[in-house]
Amino acid sequence: GDGGRVYKQALDTMTDSSAWVPASKGFALAVAVGCDDLYVVGRDHQVYGQKLRGMTTDSRWRLMARGPVRWIAADKTWLFGTDRRSNRVVKQMLHSTTTSTEWQRAATGYAHAVAVDEGMLYVLGG
Repeated sequence: GDGGRVYKQALDTMTDSSAWVPASKGFALAVAVGCDDLYVVGRDHQVYGQKLRGMTTDSRWRLMARGPVRWIAADKTWLFGTDRRSNRVVKQMLHSTTTSTEWQRAATGYAHAVAVDEGMLYVLGG
């Protein structure tokens, strides 16, 4: 498919020859799922989101958080990212994230990518 577009496929019917279906419009550098929302990092390194239910190739992305971030991960409480300039791990509280909310430094060290699951944050060190 088109590089940077978000696609989807049902796990229970996915095979090594089944097709990916476009899930949204626009271009994304990174993608994360949290609390029934899909989040992406746009070309401008800002974070956009929309509800998974009802998402179509015509539905609009809403600006969720200012960047600049490279990579994102989300759980039920936090939106994590890697700062584009410093490669530091940063975070915002998911339910109070606005376009004016500042990212907080979340951990020591540097990371190229982040993932989160069941209370554990994972990073690709850098």
